Amino acid sequence: MAIPQAPLSKDHRFHIDPDKCTGCLLCSLACSFIKTSAFGLSHSLVHIQRDLVRGSHERFRISFDDGCDGCGLCARYCNFDAIRGPQHGGSG
Repeated sequence: MAIPQAPLSKDHRFHIDPDKCTGCLLCSLACSFIKTSAFGLSHSLVHIQRDLVRGSHERFRISFDDGCDGCGLCARYCNFDAIRGPQHGGSG
């Protein structure tokens, strides 16, 4: 008998590499425009937050709202491969 698996959280539908995130917010802006027809970080379903500075390298945290449907738009617009979808080696 198979043990039921918990559904993946929105944060785990994608392979996230915070070391590659530059904080450009292109993923958030693309999400907000496509999903809500408005450019604005408050309308985005993906959020980028500056993390503590470690050494000389700034780090960012990437998180997703519960309303995220996993469409992968953020990954498509991330020019630095900080967010990658299942088709590019994410955890699916």
